[in-house]
Order: sequence, then C-alpha cells, then structure tokens
Amino acid sequence: MTKTAGRDETVDAFRGLAVIGMILVNHAPPNGEMYSPFIHAQWTGWTMADAIFPAFLFLVGYSITLSAARTAETSAPWMRIWRRTLLLMLISVVLINFPYYDLNNFRLHGTLFRIAICYLAASTLFYLAPPRLITYTLLAVLALQSALLIFIQAPEARIGDWDVDLAVSIHLDTKIFGDAVSYLIAGPAPQGLIPTLGAIASTLFGLVAGHYLPKCKTPVHKSASLMASGIILLALGIVLSNIIPISKPIWTPSYAIFMAGLSLQILGLLGWLMESKATLTKAKLLKVAGTNALVFFVLAQCVQRILVYGRMNIDGEPIQFRNIIYDHLFAPYFLDKFGSLLYTLVFLSLCYSLIYWLYKQNIFIRL
Repeated sequence: MTKTAGRDETVDAFRGLAVIGMILVNHAPPNGEMYSPFIHAQWTGWTMADAIFPAFLFLVGYSITLSAARTAETSAPWMRIWRRTLLLMLISVVLINFPYYDLNNFRLHGTLFRIAICYLAASTLFYLAPPRLITYTLLAVLALQSALLIFIQAPEARIGDWDVDLAVSIHLDTKIFGDAVSYLIAGPAPQGLIPTLGAIASTLFGLVAGHYLPKCKTPVHKSASLMASGIILLALGIVLSNIIPISKPIWTPSYAIFMAGLSLQILGLLGWLMESKATLTKAKLLKVAGTNALVFFVLAQCVQRILVYGRMNIDGEPIQFRNIIYDHLFAPYFLDKFGSLLYTLVFLSLCYSLIYWLYKQNIFIRL
C-alpha cells in the first residue's frame, strides 16, 4: 500500500509506542541485566513491560472500528478477516519454530498467534453484534474468567492460591487439552483458555471504546472522555486485584481491566498532546513505527532469531552471535544494565532504519 489518508495519527503513534516497547522488552541480551521497568513481573503484579501487549490488543479492537468507518463498509468482509487471521497464525508458527521445525517440539503459541485469535473474535463480534451486546459479551468474558479462577481448585492447592506451580489456569488447560497442552506452553505460563479469554477481553475493551468515543464532539472532549474512562477502569482493576491479583501470565480480569484503563489514559494523553502541531511533528518517529507495526515486529523477531541461532566456534565452543556482539562491543565498556539497554537500543535502531526507509518510500504493508 502507498496511502495513509484517513488514518488516525494518534492511534498510529500509540501503536508505534507499543511495538517499540515490545522490541525493547523482548530483545535484551541474555547475559546482561535490564532495568526493572523492562522486566516482566514474575507472576503477579506488573511493570511497564506488562503494559505493552494489552495496549497493543486494545488498539487491535479500537482499530477495527476505525477501519470500518474509514472504508464505509456495509457488510462484513469475512474473506479479509479470515485471511488476516490465518496469515497471522502462519507467520507466528513460522517464527516461533524457526529454524528447526521439529514436529516433536512444534509450538502453536506466540504473540502473533494470540493477536490472530483476539482479532478474529473481536471482528466477528463487531460485524454480528450491536455495541450493547458487545459490552455484555465483554462483561460475560470477565465474569467467566473470574468464576473459573475463584471457584475451580487445582490439585494440592487452596482456592485463591496464586502460586505459579499450582495455578488453576495450568490445571484447566491440562484437563481440557491433555497432552496437546505442551504445544501451547511458552515458559511457565500457558497460552490456553484463561489467558486467551483475558486477551480477548483486552481487545473487546478497545472495540467498545471505538464504538462509543467517536460520538465526542471535539478532540479535547474525546481526550477527556478517554482519560476519565481510564481512571474508572484503573480504580476498578485495583479494587478487583484484592480478590484476583493482577497477573499477565494468567491474564486475570483485574489485569485486563487495569491495563485497559491505562491504555485509555495513554490514548487520551497522546490525543491531547498531538493537538499541538509541534507535538504532532515530534510524534513522527512513533507514527513511522505504527504505520508498519507488523513488519517492524516480524523484522525484529527474524533478526533476533538469526542472532540467537547463528553460531560461531570460539575455542571449539559454539557461541551465539548476540552473545559475541554483546560480550565484545558492550559489556567491556558499559555497566551491566546500561550496556544491556544500549545493546537493545542499537538493535531497535537498526530495525527501525528499515521501517523508516519503507515509510519514506510510501510503502505500507498490510495483511
């Protein structure tokens, strides 16, 4: 594509901020420490790193309404919806299993796979249900999640025990998917039923916001509405966290609600700031990333995997390319945390340079 006419620049800037955050969080060197905001909370609680993915999913839902309004669609574009969903799943599977593609250890999880599921669910609801029913569906998803987490007991655990080894989320996924659960696991937390319900809820928050906020009369009114709604959801998430803790691995209802509130706050703040032409110009770096967000993310993943799986024999031992780069160009000259951050910023800048070139050539790649 070569056109960006009619796009919401605030949403593009927020999307760019989210994908830049993803890259900063996920591409640090393995043998260096990172500053705490760039490290995910281990199980419960949250850091800046935990706010990025739900913000991106919020924007997926929000963008569905913007796209429909921009193209003046009168009927559901099912072919496009399914094509995007399947392509996202395919790209995710190709990336997550690179470079070995071992069928005995094949994985179906991954960031893009979860985005695909959430996009399909939100798009289907958008074209089949009125706004009020979408809101009720969101509440039903949160209520179902809460009931599963509160009332179902994992073996050897008390109800409400949030220990990682006893989490009801993992117990349920094992019961439902059986041996196939191994294909869904990424680290200690599954990409199964309860976390996926939470991710869908985050996307539906964006869909609901996209339905109701265009009714605001002025940009200032819209920003005020976004931030006021965000404050309410932030407070609600904090209150609910006393019953069900905020947890990204389980994607608990309190986490989905709290992060939706934070996303509304950021979107409102960006919208207010970008009313100024000076700020609009300064936000160009974010917009560049946001207009080709998928390409940016996939490019970073590809480069990362080349650096991880690429090896060089040093003293008879195969060493990862990224370890060699970090150990020779960063670790000897910079303190551990600063060196890790600098490595990640250089990695981000190299990937960004290609995205910026695409932007200058008016090339915008869509599924």
